[in-house]
Amino acid sequence: MPINNIPLIMLYCLGSTIVIEGLLALLWGVRRMADQLIVLLVNVLTNPLLVSIGYLILFRFGTTGFNVATAVMEVAVVLVEGWIYKKFLTAEKRPFLLSLFLNAGSFLIGLALNQLIF
Repeated sequence: MPINNIPLIMLYCLGSTIVIEGLLALLWGVRRMADQLIVLLVNVLTNPLLVSIGYLILFRFGTTGFNVATAVMEVAVVLVEGWIYKKFLTAEKRPFLLSLFLNAGSFLIGLALNQLIF
């Protein structure tokens, strides 16, 4: 993969994550526009960092290092996003479960999309 493709890949990752998690949040019952905005902003905060670190680890340690790091980072993201949802979502009573649902859903749907597209 040429390094020039990384910005486009990051935009693809962020855009698809925002769409997928926004739709999954609606499915979960997150209806208020302010709460949907929080879901969007949380992803703008965490996704580029996760993807950037993931690519650095992939280039330095290869696929095995990337897979291990991805598992660890996804757990960290679920916890961080759950904490943010707990602090800022207005009506969510299970913020960590919401975070797990959104991240697991976007991760699995993202894997499927990557298989179809790439």
